Amino acid sequence: MHKRTLAILCLIMFLVMLGFGIIIPNIVYFVQTFQENPNSQRAKVEIGILMALYSAMQFLFTPFWGRLSDQRGRKPIILVGLAGSGLTLILFGLAKSMGMLFGVRALAGFLSAAALPTVMAYVADVTDEHNRGHGMGLIGASMGMGFVFGPAIGGLLSHWGGKVHYEVPFFLAGGLSLLTVPVAYIYLSESLSPGKRGKHLEDRLSLWNAFRHPLVPLFLVALLNTFVFSGGEVIIALLLRDLFDAGARELGIILTVMGVLAVGIQGGALGRLINRFKEMKLTIIGLFALAVGILLMPFSTNLVTLTIYVTLAGLGSQIIRPTNASWISKITPTGQGTAMGMMDSFLSLGRVLGPIVATMLYGWNLHGAYLLMGTFVLVATAGLYPFLRRLQHSAA
Repeated sequence: MHKRTLAILCLIMFLVMLGFGIIIPNIVYFVQTFQENPNSQRAKVEIGILMALYSAMQFLFTPFWGRLSDQRGRKPIILVGLAGSGLTLILFGLAKSMGMLFGVRALAGFLSAAALPTVMAYVADVTDEHNRGHGMGLIGASMGMGFVFGPAIGGLLSHWGGKVHYEVPFFLAGGLSLLTVPVAYIYLSESLSPGKRGKHLEDRLSLWNAFRHPLVPLFLVALLNTFVFSGGEVIIALLLRDLFDAGARELGIILTVMGVLAVGIQGGALGRLINRFKEMKLTIIGLFALAVGILLMPFSTNLVTLTIYVTLAGLGSQIIRPTNASWISKITPTGQGTAMGMMDSFLSLGRVLGPIVATMLYGWNLHGAYLLMGTFVLVATAGLYPFLRRLQHSAA
């Protein structure tokens, strides 16, 4: 295993996710500065669409960049993704209208889709089967740490000098992403030799094929998780404002608390939990925690109780994804790459639909939005349970 190369990739992904985390507490409030009536139903739907647009572009173009990296090599595609992510973050901070926000957000989704899947492919190129899981885990841990520190920094950056500066975090986040470009250019060598380029380009993934896959119940778990949690992430900023007259700084603290606990569980305890309880039980536990946390959020009496409920939902979500991926990898009848690619399609679809539906529900009724989403998780879990049980029995 190329330890030096993996260390560089971990540094790159840490900086990228640090930048991504920095903007999370600020993006909703920044967008509201361009809206005539931020409390209107239209304004809430606009925020949902804007958030979903980024994931929609990633959903559409991730396969394109992946295939292009198979054909042209990993390094140039990684550089495009890193540079594109940095430039679009800065452009977002410089935006002067809602139209420009939508245009830049779409461009950001298109260009940033080149980075993460190509980095994962790079890791697969430079590791053997024995070390591949460890390499992927290191990348995931680096991204998690970036997301832990990012929201706290972003919350602090938005308030300084006695004034609010929601655009400043976007400039710092963009600068961090651009900083990774020369690091990648200088220290990363091409991992895909010319003789291996262009192979398997006939392989295609589609959502239709994924719905016909034997593991579709597990793909639907991935969809359910990101649909509800990504929607909750968007409207939590609105909930903070409406219930406690709080903003980006408080949201940054809440997300940091959640992130620290999630990274601690993923990095230390999750493997042992999977071995003890097995994937099905842990998936059900994660879905139940997600549902309960979502249901309780609108009944928060102060910022402490809200932090507890958000953390409960976040831990449930963070347990589900790696547990679900582990389960898929163990029982897939098709190739690992194909199965994981299909799972990623459902994850992206959830991130597209979640913010739109959540903001529409929130505009209708604050408590109703969380109650409906939490109830939906419980009902969907009950519906998926017999299919998950059947998969467990067939694997045994």
